[in-house]
Amino acid sequence: MVRYANGFSSQSDPSAAAEEISQAILKQTLSRPVHLTFVFATADRFERMPEFVAHLQSNLHAEVLLGCTAETLIFQDRELEGESGIVVWSASFEECQLEQFSLNFSRTDEGILCEGFPEPVEGPLENAAIFLLCDPFTTPTEIVLDEFAERFPGVPMFGGMASGFVRPQESQLLYQDQIQERGCVGVLIKKGPPVRSIVSQGCRPIGQTYIITRGQKNLIQSLGGHPVLEKLNQTIEDLADEDRQLLRYGLYVGVVMNEYQDHFEQGDFLIFNALGIDEETGQLALGGRIRTGQTVQFHLRDAASADADLKQLVARDQREHSHDIKAGLLFSCNGRGTKLFDSGHHDAGYLSAQYEQPVLAGFFAQGELGPVGDKNFLHGFTASVALFE
Repeated sequence: MVRYANGFSSQSDPSAAAEEISQAILKQTLSRPVHLTFVFATADRFERMPEFVAHLQSNLHAEVLLGCTAETLIFQDRELEGESGIVVWSASFEECQLEQFSLNFSRTDEGILCEGFPEPVEGPLENAAIFLLCDPFTTPTEIVLDEFAERFPGVPMFGGMASGFVRPQESQLLYQDQIQERGCVGVLIKKGPPVRSIVSQGCRPIGQTYIITRGQKNLIQSLGGHPVLEKLNQTIEDLADEDRQLLRYGLYVGVVMNEYQDHFEQGDFLIFNALGIDEETGQLALGGRIRTGQTVQFHLRDAASADADLKQLVARDQREHSHDIKAGLLFSCNGRGTKLFDSGHHDAGYLSAQYEQPVLAGFFAQGELGPVGDKNFLHGFTASVALFE
């Protein structure tokens, strides 16, 4: 048996907030042992977070407790933009295997020293998943992703960068009863319920696919044997007027993650920002690494595209899986919500409706972690969702 529960409180007194939330959680879990708990709180609540955690743990006794500051809290079908408070999500697993960890980074003469990674496990991991909450200013994301990929290949990672602060060093992470201002905190679920993923990058493809015929690092020089600028101009000329207007909000390039598919559609790409054209070399710079031989396609992003992308990915997930979803953790970009959509609660509301009100919680992050294909990436403008069966 697996039980999930969540709670929200807007009370400013930490003990009162902890009591309100813990009683709601214990009622939902029928007082079962609580193994995993996430705490997401607006920055104004972190000043007295130790008092909140002490009271919460006196009731829950969670085996693993992690958290971070959040610009916007997500609770069930609501995205609480502009509201202060604390959201807690808890899970009680039978025969679970959890390993919590805290990552620390320091610069040395030989590079960045990374400490605290969980040790690799011999043999395959059953229903494994990694959850990671990071300080955006002190986390060398590429190193972290590469290290986890080497230690735990194919294991999906979810989470995001702490948000909701004004200046660097104001983000806060929660590791059991300790407050951290640097690095990352996380948990490796070695044995738990199946976890499905939805990573909605909010873009739609335009034009046609091309093969990168010259490119290195984050630069594309030619597509299909032609200068990249030529193919870009051709794609723009063929756009409808309304789509051409969207270019003022940015251009994106999607890289196909599975080259063995017969055709590619929305959701089959890892999206990178197009950073600009080097006028001297004619190369297109991207916000991520590419290589010669990959298939790419130009993309646009707007509210309609983001809405369609999430709906398409949910529909695909429901076609491919017969098991019901009991709970979810949603890490949505702080550039979504009413900054992108005409009305509030877009991501949380749609997921809650389509999966029949799962126990849902999360926050608006300053960068979202989630898998595309069999690899994990740090995204932007994305809704990354971990769905628990």
